Amino acid sequence: MDSNDGNPGLIDRVAKGDSEAIAELYTSYVDSIYRSVFNQVDGNQQVAQDIVQDIFVVAIESAKSYQGRSAVYTWLYSIAHKKVADYYRKKKLDRKYFGQYQRDSEQILETLIDPVDLESASLVKTYLQQLLQRMPLHYRQVLLLKYIDKMPVVEIAVIMGKSVKSIEGILSRAREELKMSLSEMEDARKPV
Repeated sequence: MDSNDGNPGLIDRVAKGDSEAIAELYTSYVDSIYRSVFNQVDGNQQVAQDIVQDIFVVAIESAKSYQGRSAVYTWLYSIAHKKVADYYRKKKLDRKYFGQYQRDSEQILETLIDPVDLESASLVKTYLQQLLQRMPLHYRQVLLLKYIDKMPVVEIAVIMGKSVKSIEGILSRAREELKMSLSEMEDARKPV
């Protein structure tokens, strides 16, 4: 945790090799980081565990370069973002990045569409999962960070290494693409 998190000096202590600080960093953040990584690797427990271990190794090794400009969680999440992307790059699975998201797609769907308009919610949810898989990586990522991880745009910008304005634009285009595709699906289902 950094000064914004109420524990100034934790990362400084980690950088100095303080084993208690390293344990505190790990226990404070492992569950939330694991949950996020687990969802991003299609619920593959072994892969998620390996990536999370890698994230904390990198965090410990790079603690000296941590400048405190963002919350520790945001810093760790940006490392996680890079590690998950590396995993998919190595596996040449970029088109499958973020996998099947039944729960996640439901949450995104609820924020984008009036539930009254959803006569066959399960069909729409299935379609939304397929649509998310076909979306560009950066669209999927901002939608999931915003609506699933409930991160503010400022934190998403830090994680993705982009400006706030750029993230707002990506988020807007991603929402529009989703709405348009869902609308097309609804139109296709209407009797002629």
